[in-house]
Amino acid sequence: MRKIYLHKRFDSFVYADNVSAGNVTSDQQSVKKDADTNQKQESDKNKVNQDHKNDPSNADSQSSSKESNSNKDQQKKVNKYAVSGQKARKRLFVQRRQVVKTNEHQQSSTTSKSDNSRVSSDHQSNPSSSNTSGRTGNESKQVHNYLTVSNKVKTNYYMQVRKKSHTNYKIYKTGGYNTSQINLKPIDYSKKYRGKKVHVLASENTSDGRTWLEIYLGKKFVGWINANSMDKNYYKIGGVPLIGQRQQLPTGCEITAVTMMLNYAGDKSSKMKLAKEMPRSSNPNKGFVGSPYSSSGWYIYPAGLMNLVKRHVGSARNLTGTSLTTIKKID
Repeated sequence: MRKIYLHKRFDSFVYADNVSAGNVTSDQQSVKKDADTNQKQESDKNKVNQDHKNDPSNADSQSSSKESNSNKDQQKKVNKYAVSGQKARKRLFVQRRQVVKTNEHQQSSTTSKSDNSRVSSDHQSNPSSSNTSGRTGNESKQVHNYLTVSNKVKTNYYMQVRKKSHTNYKIYKTGGYNTSQINLKPIDYSKKYRGKKVHVLASENTSDGRTWLEIYLGKKFVGWINANSMDKNYYKIGGVPLIGQRQQLPTGCEITAVTMMLNYAGDKSSKMKLAKEMPRSSNPNKGFVGSPYSSSGWYIYPAGLMNLVKRHVGSARNLTGTSLTTIKKID
């Protein structure tokens, strides 16, 4: 005997052969029970439909109530699906971003390893070259091209800052502009010193062709300033002792000037000692004409004093006819 049971819950047919009251399995009994239950529900449904036909108003109200409940359930499902969709998209976005970051990190690690291996290979082939290039690469970010300094000398003379100038020259702390890190920013300006006499105690030249002067106002340090800020018509040597020729040497002005020069150079001879050593001659290029102790004395030319100066300081140079600009440049 072959019986067929329709199981609506799983939308499938269940077959059972040779079914009898004595040999029905538990699964088959469950299927048969479900089929009987479904048949009973169908019967109740038909009965309700029959009641609806007999009472149309009641049927319409129940129908509208069911439709309303159905619409609400459907709206809830839509809202639920919408929220679920938003969450799903957000999760997908986060996952994609994590994947991108992971790929970038892996790519960066691969590149770094490749660079390291290449550097290691270069180092093995030429260690000294590798070390030099590595240092240069690290230091290149910090290197600044400063100007080189030349002809830095100590000086001792006075000049005057220009009274009228269209340029307000910058003053730097330890040297000319861009000769070091500290000399990139000015510490003062020439405007406040215009017309004032300053003491120049050092000078230097920079590779851009400019000359810089270290100046003092009295004993106060001012800074380093461009030489173009000075009045070229004013120049006074500093540190030269002032010695008067009178009363002892009324016509001995030349030997008195030589005494001041030698004292400035470090020789401490007096004017009277040098006047005694000064040669006498009728030729002023060889010695003094007359007597420097007398008001009737004449003079002596620089050429007649060269040997005297050499004996005291070791060297002498005749600067007769030399311009003031040239004299300023002589060490």
